[in-house]
Amino acid sequence: MWTRAWFWSATLLLAVGSVYAEGDEWFPAPGVSGSLSLDYRLTVPGDQAPETEETIERVQVKAASYIWRSWLAQWTADLTLAFQQSDTGGEESTGQFLAGEGRLYAFPRSRFPAEAYFNIFDRCAVPSVAVKSDTGMMGGKLAHEYMYLTPIGEDTLVICDSCGYSANRQVAEFRKTAESDEAPRPIKKVETPQMTTIEQLAEFLEVPTS
Repeated sequence: MWTRAWFWSATLLLAVGSVYAEGDEWFPAPGVSGSLSLDYRLTVPGDQAPETEETIERVQVKAASYIWRSWLAQWTADLTLAFQQSDTGGEESTGQFLAGEGRLYAFPRSRFPAEAYFNIFDRCAVPSVAVKSDTGMMGGKLAHEYMYLTPIGEDTLVICDSCGYSANRQVAEFRKTAESDEAPRPIKKVETPQMTTIEQLAEFLEVPTS
């Protein structure tokens, strides 16, 4: 049965991938993922009743994308194929089932929910910031997530106090300062007593901090 589940998982992924390999302006190619799981159960009832062994293999494929623009409509879909085999006192039985679900969200992203989130956080006395984040399986070109700033958090943010830019480190963008045309200096050892910062070192050596 395990080989059969692998076969069906590969078939489902290839089928979905071939249908949505190329998107267009109205229906962009979705993000597709899949999983394969195995459940094993052993029931020992006692009183000389026969033991029951049950094996369930599940193949699941998920897809998500949007229609035209991510703010207009977004959709998600998943398909699950399961194989079941049980053995009770030497009597075997098998079965399989197929289940699917699809959802369509109209106007899922607008400016009004963003203000509502901030209002909720403010009423709970939880200071938060909205930062640019990864769109994930939903796709699209822009996404934001709300963060509570703490030194013991599990994520890293890039925030500029000057221009107001804020983003998760995973998607943050920055621009490097153009390098000068200064000719390279010869390598030599230089004593730098009491120099504890880059600014002090650059001033002492008469070089830019970059």
